[in-house]
Amino acid sequence: MDELSDFPRRRGDPSAQSARGWKAHSLDFALGSPSSFWAGKDLIACLELAYALLIWQYTGDGSAAFLTGNLNDDGSVCHRKQIVSIPDQTIRSAHEALQQSRAPFAHSGRVSPCVLVHSTEKLNADIFSNSKRWQEAEISVQIFYNRPSLDSHDRLESLDSLTENDKEFLSRSNRNIQDLDNRTIHESIATNADRDPVGLAVDAWDGQLSYTQLQHEARPLTAMLLRSGPRKGSAVAILHEKSKWYASYNYSASVFDMLSALILGGTICIPDPGERMNDLESAIRRFQPDFVYMTSSVAKGLRPERIPSIKTISLVGEPIPASVAETWLAAPTITLRNGYGQSEGCGINSTAILSYREANYRSIGHGEWLRRWIVDPQNPDRLLPVGAVGELLLEGHSLASGYINEPEKTAATFIKSPRWANSFSAGLDGRRWYRTGDLAQYQENGELFLFGRGDARFKIHGQRVEAAEIEHHIAEAFRDEIQQPVAPVNDSLSLTDFQVEYMPSPEGTHRGLLCKFLFAFPAATDENQLGRALSAWIERTEALRLTFLKTAKGDVVQKVIPSHDSAWRARIHLGIEIQQTDALSSSHDFFQHPVLAVVHRKSHVPSDRARVTLHISHSILDGSSFQHMLHDLVDLSLGTNVPSRPNFTTYLSQRLLRRSVEDLSYWTSLLRDSSPTDLRGQLGAMDPTPRQTLPHLGDLSLRRFIYLDRSHPDQTNTPMSSIVHSAWGLVLAVLSTRSDVIFRYLAHGRDEDVDGSDAIIGCCASEVPLRLQILNGTSTAELINTTHNQILHSSPHVQLGSATIAAKCTQWPSTTTKPPTSGYYSSLVHHKNISSPAHIPVGDLGYVHLEHSDWEGDLDYDFDLCTESASSSELYIELRCMKSLYSLQELDAVGRAFVMTMRLLTGAETLSVKELMARLRAVPSLPIVEASSATAAAATAQIQAAADGNVKKKPWNMMACALM
Repeated sequence: MDELSDFPRRRGDPSAQSARGWKAHSLDFALGSPSSFWAGKDLIACLELAYALLIWQYTGDGSAAFLTGNLNDDGSVCHRKQIVSIPDQTIRSAHEALQQSRAPFAHSGRVSPCVLVHSTEKLNADIFSNSKRWQEAEISVQIFYNRPSLDSHDRLESLDSLTENDKEFLSRSNRNIQDLDNRTIHESIATNADRDPVGLAVDAWDGQLSYTQLQHEARPLTAMLLRSGPRKGSAVAILHEKSKWYASYNYSASVFDMLSALILGGTICIPDPGERMNDLESAIRRFQPDFVYMTSSVAKGLRPERIPSIKTISLVGEPIPASVAETWLAAPTITLRNGYGQSEGCGINSTAILSYREANYRSIGHGEWLRRWIVDPQNPDRLLPVGAVGELLLEGHSLASGYINEPEKTAATFIKSPRWANSFSAGLDGRRWYRTGDLAQYQENGELFLFGRGDARFKIHGQRVEAAEIEHHIAEAFRDEIQQPVAPVNDSLSLTDFQVEYMPSPEGTHRGLLCKFLFAFPAATDENQLGRALSAWIERTEALRLTFLKTAKGDVVQKVIPSHDSAWRARIHLGIEIQQTDALSSSHDFFQHPVLAVVHRKSHVPSDRARVTLHISHSILDGSSFQHMLHDLVDLSLGTNVPSRPNFTTYLSQRLLRRSVEDLSYWTSLLRDSSPTDLRGQLGAMDPTPRQTLPHLGDLSLRRFIYLDRSHPDQTNTPMSSIVHSAWGLVLAVLSTRSDVIFRYLAHGRDEDVDGSDAIIGCCASEVPLRLQILNGTSTAELINTTHNQILHSSPHVQLGSATIAAKCTQWPSTTTKPPTSGYYSSLVHHKNISSPAHIPVGDLGYVHLEHSDWEGDLDYDFDLCTESASSSELYIELRCMKSLYSLQELDAVGRAFVMTMRLLTGAETLSVKELMARLRAVPSLPIVEASSATAAAATAQIQAAADGNVKKKPWNMMACALM
């Protein structure tokens, strides 16, 4: 019977649309006297047309299909199937079509959704339903038959579909009319400050505010807003950090949550952003809130028994899966609510207390202040009968007036009063209307059930289902089949270009690029517990057990020390004084053991923290791994479960070490007819002595923190990384006096097409060339767009590495420098769009603080530029150069040129590349390679003087840039 209309709409759990719990109700109605319109007409056609109209009114099915039949004298029924088209039909045309379309139907014996059986005096409807409403209501078929004012030219869809019971039900459900409240929010909060001035208004990870202090902090902001002259209807921007898992603080539910708490005299609890995303349970236990709003996706990751302070949890923003609801309903001390609302409706406008029941967890309760109506999704002027599934229409004062600069969308969503509004005294006193787009259905008790969005539903075998429910059942049914497979790899593996450049030397003459961290754990952390956590951490993390080996041919390979082999335990030291760390690190063999982990001895002071030093070679760990690594260590120190991670060596062998024809062809095409961009380090402009024999005097560095207005009309949505790389390319063009420049940039090396690659702990990073051909007639917007596209197109090929690319994909002259990349590339840019964490929450104990970080390593090329942007308008800059090649004055000039370029690229002024570069050339003291011989001689003398003075190298102190 799947081809029959689904009527009545089966309410309850749509993921279990079975006959279980449904009963067949036989409803008998006396037909009474027909209206004059039907006198002398085919009575059977009249009833069938009325029944088709009833189906359409409740289901929206424009081709109503149902069973009908004549009741014989012996009680038997002769069945027929009827299909009636409703849209664009008049009563006359539909009636005539019915008289000509009757067809016999072979009854299969299966239970049908409904059967209409009639005689000349009585109507019987066998309706398969779980609702008592069908026994109590006056069915509209009867009203249609008796209606005195029908005209044969009336369109079927224009007929009033509501019974008196429907009208009474809707009036009763919407009897509460929203009144305007002239009180302001700040006045309500000020009342709490007067009543309880020392009461805690905000309890945050970085401080607390009483209601009096909150009022004091708000006054400067108030004054600033007043100076800007806001008027009713003005847009005031609220900017907050945003993650892809959590809503920002200006999300409507967040605003409602915070303001309602302050109006009622409550306390807003604000955890650290990192803790909020990674250890929410510990934050809840520490703050002890009793009420929370969150999505069901977040609630799914929490355990009720671990947050005993919670008394009420309100799930908002998305449907509630049955598994999540049942988990929280099983907690005896917690009330579970389903919250409903939207930004256009000023946040949450209703909630429902959920309980165990066979029906689904879709109730959004009764309307609290906004009136709620169910209308035809295609025509809001048609109010649907009670029990029909349709679009939820809201009415009230606390609705938005429209969308900014979107008049068409505003007109379609914030509508004028529908035609039926006057009959319910709706839309008066300036109350507005908002079409939510949500599908809803009234229940017998006046609650509303939500059934998804109007554009997100589909049918399987005639039953309406939702993608989230299918996803849930697939995940449950095929749990084992969708686990991440792990493929075996060879015993030893080659190194990537990145690893070759930053690995320790086999002879121990240098330690490559060494990352150094000092972490302070909470005072309650036991030293022995930390030692066990470090052992478990290295034992379960493949990359931390890597070792380098030199083969008989002189090549260096890497392999993983098996977890059962105790050799890797030489990387862990316990009970060492902090003052002994440098000596211990100096004697450590980082080629054989690229990790040194030290648990320091605590003093006898009870408040003293437990401290751990980690020295890790950058050749086995990149910045994308850092947070994963640290969180795993913290979890192990707490004794909690740590998620399994994808296999690093599998990714290394299958992706990072792959040398495909496509990769080689891409770089060959990109770099055709190119040459290295030479600066002083490559040209030897300052001294004829071979570069590798020059004394390494350390590095010079400068740091800047700048704000960018981002007002350029073409760059408001451009990624900061594309602007940074374009700016450096322009500076490099001026320094090298070339219009075709090449420099390296850092790529994370994690293929987005490989599931789980972002969760790998290991060194996946790669450095690859970026080529900018700068033409004078090019606009700055075109240049940035070219840079952006090149980075995107290069991303599938970055694993090749800059040294391999130079050797295999170019005609550049060979180099004997070590590493070879320093002979090909004069500069490196690495940009970060996130901030590195300075502290990690540790359960209920507090935080692990990163007390110190730096890295040790020689700079082997002219310039190293590291930038970091946690927002679209802020940029942290650190620029380094070799002290043996440039003076501090020259480094400062390059830094000023880069800052100027960033401001010109993002500002409101529109410049051509030619105009921008002319301004750059005017920056004083720029070390352009065509410097005069006198300048070169003076610089050479400075180098020799510094060498004679035995200048000591200073490590660069920016972990964030080293660990990309």
